[in-house]
Amino acid sequence: CRVVLADTKAHAELSARVSQMNLSRYAVVPVGTDDTLFLPGDTTPASEVFRVFYYSTGMQPLHGMEYVVAAAEQLKTNTGIEFLIVGGKKPMTDVITAAVGRGARIRHEAWIPFEQLPEVIRSCGVTLGGPFGGTPQAHHVITTKTYHLLACAAPVIVGASEASAEYFVDGDNALVVPQADADALVKTILWAKKHPQELRDIGSRGRKVYEREFSAEAIA
Repeated sequence: CRVVLADTKAHAELSARVSQMNLSRYAVVPVGTDDTLFLPGDTTPASEVFRVFYYSTGMQPLHGMEYVVAAAEQLKTNTGIEFLIVGGKKPMTDVITAAVGRGARIRHEAWIPFEQLPEVIRSCGVTLGGPFGGTPQAHHVITTKTYHLLACAAPVIVGASEASAEYFVDGDNALVVPQADADALVKTILWAKKHPQELRDIGSRGRKVYEREFSAEAIA
């Protein structure tokens, strides 16, 4: 091939190294999202409960769903916090059902129409972009959901990685946590609940990162 497209700089560097190819063959093209759908808007919470939003198609190791669920279980006595988790098939449903049985405050929706995602995103207190799995793959990618969340100017928690370090600064344009660490997620969610104004500012600055680095115009 004359050129290879990679979605992050870290991914390109890894691929070039293991494939024994010159890095100059690679072009980095972020995934981005649909700029006409994922937009900033009214971020008024849907309820007095502080809602933590996460969505995924399944239990892939890079996402670290087990750490999200573990964080929800640790926060089960905090009646002011609820997790809204969307998506997944039976394995993910089973994990969530078991956590709810142990007291986790999780509301699970099997599916939300894609065009309704921005409204749901903006109605939640904080969003989880991840990845949180701590796997090699998780350290070289930025999740598609992270682009969605940033585009909506939602405050997003991302997993620290080689890929994210280039763009995200903890407490400035995102909340950055170590991967494979449910305790760190809990600590960050508790901080987020207590700092609504700071969260709004983080979301606004995250949107600027999206416009500068990941928008359709920037990618073009």
